[in-house]
Amino acid sequence: MNGVMSAAAFALEAAALACAARWGWWAGSGGATGALAALGSAALWATTWGVFVSPRARVRLSPAATTFGRALLVAVAAVGGLIAGWGTFGAALVIAWLVVAVAEAAR
Repeated sequence: MNGVMSAAAFALEAAALACAARWGWWAGSGGATGALAALGSAALWATTWGVFVSPRARVRLSPAATTFGRALLVAVAAVGGLIAGWGTFGAALVIAWLVVAVAEAAR
């Protein structure tokens, strides 16, 4: 079960990263500017995730703060996806993240 949970968490992180990049593309109006904005927004999201809330985070937070930080980053990515036209994908991301978070907490 641990491997399944890890795989699910990784897939959700990748989906959130895609939403962040989609928002950047949308905010930059496509083209070269959109590509740079997509790269920048994805890099900012991934760096924040890696530094503060990843399993190997450089900055150690309490378990509650880590869960809150993860929820916040997923929500920000989902809202970015929603704004950029990925409403269903963003909503599915949030629901799936909640299911995985509850399942991890129940272990």
